[in-house]
Amino acid sequence: MTRELDLSSELAEARRRLDELESLVEISPVAIVVMDAEERVTGWNPAAARLFGYSPQEAIGRPIDDLVLNEDLRREGQDVTREALERGRTDRITRRVRKDGKLVDVQMMLVPLRIDGEHVGFYAIYHDITELERARAHAETLLAVTKVLGRTLSLEETFETILDELQRVVPYDSSSIQVIQGNRLVIVGERGLEDLGDLIGAGFDLDDETNLNSQVVRSKRQQVFADVSENPHFASDEHGGGRIRGWICAPMIVGDRVIGVLSVDKFEPDFYTEELADLATAFAAQAAMAIENARLLETERAARAEAETLQAAAESLGSTLGVSELFDLILSELRKVVPYRSASIQQLDGDESVVVGGRGYPDLDELLGHRYRWSGPNDPARELVERHETVILTDAASLYPQFEDVHVEGSPPSTRIWPGPLPRSPRPRSRRRVTSPSSSERARRRRRRRRRRAPSSPR
Repeated sequence: MTRELDLSSELAEARRRLDELESLVEISPVAIVVMDAEERVTGWNPAAARLFGYSPQEAIGRPIDDLVLNEDLRREGQDVTREALERGRTDRITRRVRKDGKLVDVQMMLVPLRIDGEHVGFYAIYHDITELERARAHAETLLAVTKVLGRTLSLEETFETILDELQRVVPYDSSSIQVIQGNRLVIVGERGLEDLGDLIGAGFDLDDETNLNSQVVRSKRQQVFADVSENPHFASDEHGGGRIRGWICAPMIVGDRVIGVLSVDKFEPDFYTEELADLATAFAAQAAMAIENARLLETERAARAEAETLQAAAESLGSTLGVSELFDLILSELRKVVPYRSASIQQLDGDESVVVGGRGYPDLDELLGHRYRWSGPNDPARELVERHETVILTDAASLYPQFEDVHVEGSPPSTRIWPGPLPRSPRPRSRRRVTSPSSSERARRRRRRRRRRAPSSPR
């Protein structure tokens, strides 16, 4: 009697432990699958149903390979089973297939079940690591992108590299780089928008509160749309007539300053997610630094080139030259520093300015020796002479009607930029004496000009 009670007690205890084990399996957050020796499913917990998409009723009794392996993974599945039988356990990071055919990244453990030394089945655990793998892949991609964008590149090369690398991080059908210039966002690089015409240089008013790009600049936060085709901006013919569906706009920020945005487009809806938008924003931060570095590099290169040009000019001007050679050298070196269409050297003679050298004029011989009064109330040269300061006119023709295009006879005023002649130094730094043409030469030239219309003031 006592023996029967002991057996009954042990059986009850075993059932209690089995119930506890089954409860733990049921509530486990990871997928647990129990199989017989033929690898047919005998246990399939709710987490397995969520991970692979099969209900317990669909899974139990079927070979595990038919449920979670495709043809490409069959050989790998056989290797896992063989390794588990040989070593008593196997652990792998691999991929398995869901009911809908999609692959899922898993960390799996497979353990053979033995009773009294006899193999009776398998116990498998699958942990979904899709998000971890995606995060790792994104981190590796961003690291690689950072190295690429960290190279010493020109600004134009930087734009091209950004668009190349962005495709690796956030897939797109079209994309653009837009930087802040004044009060506008201006497109400086684009891909996939060629059929819309040349958009380089096109821009958006930052004061336009209805523009989504401008909203990103003001808020310093990304925007993502699963389908943006109904937005008036994207529905317009200028921007594709509703062809763009998915859209991400990420701010490019250096410190706390927004320097522009990355705009990423997809021609299919529901492609972009908040996760991809976060990734685009992380990429945009790297792109912003690359653009800023390229800008600084170009500024430094330009400053160095200017310094080298000025040094070379100073050395050249220090040589012994005739007057005409000197003027020609001055104008030649000036063009390296300040590009121009035409330029002249003028010498002050009382309240008149005399042209003693020039380049870029159709009839320079007629121009040399020409005089004009600089002291008039509407002449910008007056301010230059009196203040000894360089004058810059961004649109001289609209301000002063006497500015005339001397390259085309009878043409309307078209001179746009006029820095003016340099003021005389109150303390001459050189002993070289520069004289105007002789009086006889000037008289000869005046007689020739009387026979034709006198040239206008060469500003």
